[in-house]
Amino acid sequence: MSLDGIITLSSLLVALYAILPRSRRLELSLRLSRMDVFLLVTAFLSIIYLQFYATFRKLELTPGLGFSKWNITIYNASFLVVLFTLLIILIHLKLAKLTPKRVSRFAELLEELMTERRYAEIFSLSSRHLLRLSKIYHSDFLSARIRKHLLDSFSSYAHFPESVKQSHEQSRTKKLNQFYQNRVKPLLKPFEILLPNHEPSSEIAQNIVRNLILSKNVVKATVEIKPYWALEFLKRRFQENQEFLDLYLRELLSDASSILYFEIRHNQNLSALGKYDIPQRNRLLYFLFNDASVAEKLGVYRPVGEYVISELQSLGKQPSIDPYNQTMGDFHDRGKWESSIFVGIRFFDIMVSSALHQNIRWHMWLSYVTYFTEEIIGNYSSDSGEIESFSEWPTRYHYLLYTIVDSLCDWIRPVRDLPKNQENIKLENSAATHQNDNIPKSSILALGYCIKKILKSDKFHQNFKNYIIEIVFYLYLQLKEISESSDYAKALLNAMKAGGIRMMSRDPIYIETLTDSLSSLDQIKYGHEIDEIIEHINKP
Repeated sequence: MSLDGIITLSSLLVALYAILPRSRRLELSLRLSRMDVFLLVTAFLSIIYLQFYATFRKLELTPGLGFSKWNITIYNASFLVVLFTLLIILIHLKLAKLTPKRVSRFAELLEELMTERRYAEIFSLSSRHLLRLSKIYHSDFLSARIRKHLLDSFSSYAHFPESVKQSHEQSRTKKLNQFYQNRVKPLLKPFEILLPNHEPSSEIAQNIVRNLILSKNVVKATVEIKPYWALEFLKRRFQENQEFLDLYLRELLSDASSILYFEIRHNQNLSALGKYDIPQRNRLLYFLFNDASVAEKLGVYRPVGEYVISELQSLGKQPSIDPYNQTMGDFHDRGKWESSIFVGIRFFDIMVSSALHQNIRWHMWLSYVTYFTEEIIGNYSSDSGEIESFSEWPTRYHYLLYTIVDSLCDWIRPVRDLPKNQENIKLENSAATHQNDNIPKSSILALGYCIKKILKSDKFHQNFKNYIIEIVFYLYLQLKEISESSDYAKALLNAMKAGGIRMMSRDPIYIETLTDSLSSLDQIKYGHEIDEIIEHINKP
């Protein structure tokens, strides 16, 4: 290779480097090591040497390797130097990984990108190194594991226990401690050097993760630019994941064009047992609910529930312009899919349904819907003259209350078909008392509470109250007609009577309103069952 060829190649490499995306150039600088720089300098000097080989030979500064007998010219040799140098560096760059020694450089690069708000490059760079970053974050290296199990465990054995009370045991333990400090610990010093725990690098990695996923600007950019990037972090065991999830879900709910709204709208298919079918293309819902224990551990109900409550409270401050006090319009067909309140309720529906069918022994804080009910009733105003009281849903708030009641019924009804030995549907008793490991029982208590709030409110027309009671009455009949679920029918009656959780004193006003609503049902078709319910409710 001639000097002109070398210059052309160098110019080409510089041009290629210039057109690389900034994230790739930053990553290239991150992957280059001192060995690569040394190799490049050595190759450069070797090429200079070869270009002036004739001069050095006259000065008798050549090694005399006999290249001529192999027909290797100066130009061949220069080409081989360039070829092998590039090949070695390319292989090394391909295999190079983020290491504890380089994590500080990685932190500097990310900090620079965050300062310049280059979020697309942040997502690209962090995704490629996330696995290694997680290992450094947790000090998940062989040396650290050996040190933990050997050195750290050994030192813990020599620790003086506070629980020791007897004087002779105290004296014996103090001697062991002194022996460890004076004799054993000095011998362990070399092993501490040979087996680093990478604590400084781990702290840097923890700061990287904290600065990335707890930055409101980054979370906002995540939702707008690359929403599924968040799932990559949530799959790792980072201590910040809970707080990150809170920020992430709240940001998703605040944006009606986000993937959360899109996936929930396009995830309406139900199986024969009433379980939501969640396809893998709905990556967020699939991640959270395909294995509902993930949603349980992450506590996804908290940010969604708190956001909906906050939104309802904000609407309550300006009742005159509250859109949910308006008539339905196209809300049922289109508007509800852009409503954070409806999407929040549907989120709970998918979550609780998934947990129920997957035998999760926890109520998933489904009682959040009772707070939604309270806020909706507090916000509802019948001042608008356009409201038609005899409509199925006179306003959007009526529809939201119906959706809550209907969802609660859907979390109870599957007990008719689920395996009777399934742990999270085993009913301890039919009393209106808590059973937190039983989702249908918790749903029954929440349903009783919501019914009481709706019936006792003087804001709603009697037609709507009767409509809600009829939905619950049909659920009661469905539970009663099968012997395996008849105890749940009794539990439903007791929850209706108590208005949720069993109280010390009866509420005569509520009982009277409940009786009136039940009496309005079809007496010819269901007279006997209605009379039984009313008799049970009116018992002291």
